[in-house]
Order: sequence, then C-alpha cells, then structure tokens
Amino acid sequence: MPEFTPRDNEIYHCRRVTIGARSPPKKLIQADRKDTFLPYAMAVPISLPHPAMIDADWADSFAITIDDPDITPERAAQKIMDGRPVWMGYLLALRNAMVRPLGLKTAPEPDADVIGLFPVIERGDDFIVLGMDDRHLDFRLTVEVEKFQCGQTVIRSSTLIRRHNMLGRMYLGTIMPFHKAIVPAMLNGAFASR
Repeated sequence: MPEFTPRDNEIYHCRRVTIGARSPPKKLIQADRKDTFLPYAMAVPISLPHPAMIDADWADSFAITIDDPDITPERAAQKIMDGRPVWMGYLLALRNAMVRPLGLKTAPEPDADVIGLFPVIERGDDFIVLGMDDRHLDFRLTVEVEKFQCGQTVIRSSTLIRRHNMLGRMYLGTIMPFHKAIVPAMLNGAFASR
C-alpha cells in the first residue's frame, strides 16, 4: 500500500496530546515531531501481532483526521457505523443469504452490547474493540482516537482477522475487494471534510 503523500495544501500540523491511562495499541504518529494529517480516509500501516487480537493473521487499517477534540472512541465507532453507504446494506443482505446455509453467523447474540452491527469486545479511553468469533474466522474492528493540541483528532479504524480454515481463507478472499471500498467509504461518510 503506498504511503500517504498529500499536496502541500492538504497538510495540517500540530502536536499530539496524551489522553487516558492506556495508549492506543499501535501509534499512527510520533509524539516528538510535527505530524501530517489525513483529510480523507487513507490506508495506513499496521503490524501484527496486535493487542486487540494477538493471533490475527491478517490486518488492514485506515485513518482520517477530524476537527473534533471531544470525540470518544464509542462515538467515533457509532458515527462510522451510521456512515455506512446504502449499497452496503444490499451487500450485507446478499452475504447473509449466501452464508446462512453454511451455518455462519448473520447477526450478533440478542443480548449483546452492540455498536452498529458488531458486539463490543473491549473499551478504553482512546479505543474501542468490536468483533465476532465464528467457525470460519474471528474478526476485530478497532476504532482508536488520537487527539492533538490544535483540536484535531486522528480516527483510525483497523480490521484484524484470524482465519480458522479454508472456508475462512476463501471468505476473506471473496469479500476483500468490497472491504477495501467499504471501510474508507464509511470513514469518509462519517467524517470527511466536504
């Protein structure tokens, strides 16, 4: 994935502030230098293992910068889920119809604490982890917020997958083109400057 190389008029600079008792699992930006901000969702590096799913075997991450110093990870996750493009609903209905005969989950447990479609696994001051475990694969969606003194916040959405079998590998390969379009579309729908 190519690095983000914005034009000069798309670069914003300021310094990060520390919040909460726990730092995000993986830092997007260094604290000791001026930083580049992302006005639209862009793919950013992520490495494994990751604290949200130590044994994940696949991951990707996207980030966007917003002008909201007070946003919480839970509110950011809710806005991302609310920012789903209409066509995602049709894809999800098709996916559920196709995987139901295979015995895969099509919804969270009825009593689960959910944001959008996904159960909450863990909450922290500057992150939230959503996810679900199934027989073909387990996944985690992390939403991290990193606040800066100038009032801007980087929202980072990472997907972590642990595939269990051939069905999990085939499933991930099938949904990958859609995933790569959906995640940035959801971030932009929720937060992009217009």
